[in-house]
Amino acid sequence: MRPKLKSSSLADLEEFARQMNRNIKTRQERAEAPRERRYQAERDKLVAVLSKIFPAHITPMIEDPRTPAIPALKKSFSESVCIHTPAGQMAWALPFDREHLFAHLERSASDWDGHTASTRNARLDKLIAMPREELLPTAPAPRRRKLGKGKK
Repeated sequence: MRPKLKSSSLADLEEFARQMNRNIKTRQERAEAPRERRYQAERDKLVAVLSKIFPAHITPMIEDPRTPAIPALKKSFSESVCIHTPAGQMAWALPFDREHLFAHLERSASDWDGHTASTRNARLDKLIAMPREELLPTAPAPRRRKLGKGKK
C-alpha cells in the first residue's frame, strides 16, 4: 500500500517522503533507483556542457514562495546553476557531489527570474527549435562527409 499525503504541511511532506523511500520494495522499484541516479548524473553532465556554451554562474538556492520548503532538500542542494540562453534563463539545483563539473563557473548573487520547471522545459524546447545560426552565431558549421555509394 502506498502512503497518502495528509496535507501540504512541512511535517506531512517530510513524513510522506520518508514513507515513500521505505516503500521501494518491488524488484522493478529497486532496479529503477540506480537508473534514476544514472539519469541524474547524465543530466548534470549535459547541464555542465550547456554552462560552457552559454553565459552561466552558480547562485545560492532561492526558495520558490509558491512551493513549501523541504529542509531535507537542503542536505542535497544549496546552490543552483543558472544558464542564460537565447531562449531565456534556465536554472538547475546543483548537487554537492557534482560541484566538480561546474568548477569553471563563478559564484554570484541570484538573478533567478522565477521560472518553473515547466517554463524551463518550454525554453529548452525553444532552444531545440532554434536554427543553428541563431542558437550559436559564432560557431563554425559542422563538416559533413558525403557517404559513398551504397552506404546509408
